Amino acid sequence: MMMGLAAAGGAGSCAPAPRQPLERADTDAAAAEASSVVAEPARAAGMRWLRVSPSIITGPRPRGDADFDALVALGVRAIVSVEGAGPDAARAAARGMRCVHLPTRFGGLGAHRAAEIARAVRELRGDGVVYIYDRRGSDRGPAAAASAALLLRELTVEDGLRVLEVAGTSPNYAGLWSSVREAGTLPPAVVDRASAAFPAAAPMPAFVETMVHIDEVVERLEAARAARWRSSTTQTDPASAAEAARLADLLRGLRQNERARKEGGEFVFFLLASAERARELEHAIASGSSAERLDGAIAALATSCRDCHVRYRN
Repeated sequence: MMMGLAAAGGAGSCAPAPRQPLERADTDAAAAEASSVVAEPARAAGMRWLRVSPSIITGPRPRGDADFDALVALGVRAIVSVEGAGPDAARAAARGMRCVHLPTRFGGLGAHRAAEIARAVRELRGDGVVYIYDRRGSDRGPAAAASAALLLRELTVEDGLRVLEVAGTSPNYAGLWSSVREAGTLPPAVVDRASAAFPAAAPMPAFVETMVHIDEVVERLEAARAARWRSSTTQTDPASAAEAARLADLLRGLRQNERARKEGGEFVFFLLASAERARELEHAIASGSSAERLDGAIAALATSCRDCHVRYRN
């Protein structure tokens, strides 16, 4: 299963290495060939993925060698990150895969970005497929994959919406659902007019870069919760306490960002409220609180973040 954080390589390291003979996975990939959209996500070497069209599969961010080897087995020739963080350039290049970074928003892809993603698929798929992903594989990635398939006339709008259903895309992300419907109305010529630059690492505004770091910290805290908040050597988990403290600092620091100043007082209130929930989690971990209390603290943090996302992100 995809766990942990893959270290991002530099933009210059993403040039494709000499292509090696690739074999499709004998089980999952072959089964998915029978239809344009699988009824349930498939797995390869423990990695969950979804067949969208003959040219496209989608799923969560690949992490570590095992995930990238699984993509090779699926015939992936290029990976496209549509989240804030770029792809793991070093691992992709070592396996002869091109990597592309075309970030998208939870509020919707936009016709221009959807066309860029579709062109990347068309130009880079070769004799294989393209893997399009976001961090969890359940929101921007499926929407981008379905929209690209629609623009390439590999999918119907009905099947495109089915992709989001199967991937578990929340109905709260109304803009992503609308993006798929919009892609079905666009003429194929928009793909020809789209940029073919295919950047390996798109520039990130400071706010987005900080949010990427916040996501990384949250992932590590979620892993600590799954381990019942205990380190291998002590009853408390000092590393998780430090992560919660860093999260609070990151959230507080965002109030000085230009976007925060532009959004105004309510947005800053949400940031500070989430920072306070993170600080409460830190203190609860450091004091050796029960796993049940820590679960409650991280749930309160998640609720605070979700309230902000509904108002300012989704």
